[in-house]
Amino acid sequence: MIEAKMKDEHKTKKQLINEMNVLRIKLAELEEIQVQKRNDYRLIMPSMSDNNALYVVFDKKLEYVNEAFENLFGYAADEICHDEFDIMTLIAPKFRIPLKKIFDQGIRGDRRACQFDFLGMNKDGHLFECNTSAIFVPYKWGTAIHGMMWTELALKQTNKTYTMEERTDIPISMRIR
Repeated sequence: MIEAKMKDEHKTKKQLINEMNVLRIKLAELEEIQVQKRNDYRLIMPSMSDNNALYVVFDKKLEYVNEAFENLFGYAADEICHDEFDIMTLIAPKFRIPLKKIFDQGIRGDRRACQFDFLGMNKDGHLFECNTSAIFVPYKWGTAIHGMMWTELALKQTNKTYTMEERTDIPISMRIR
């Protein structure tokens, strides 16, 4: 360290200015890389969230769904975010009881978060596989379920759906995370 300091003391003003210019160029390059990374992140994040169907359930009703959720199930938010809509309508019949158990456990406090798979059912009655993560959080006078759903359909951005006959054998997994 002392040797480097002594070498710097013997540099001419022109050498120091040249070194400063080189450092400015390197700094500008690093700043450009940083800006590019920020821009890349901004481009990636919206596309990731566009494919994820987000929802909030409270007091056995949907309080919030995003546009991806609406597109996935074929319902507008105002059609399903009210007291009269039965959430189980969105779930294939054979998965309703297991999912109700998961939700009840979370609301009682037996679970904080979980991941599960089920067959969703859109407005037209077509079935599709849903991979879901949910967390149970205190909200208002009880517990809300905040969830995120993604499907192979959303990831591939295809319109293929499955009828009940085609996909009734998908096992449900209840893994606590």
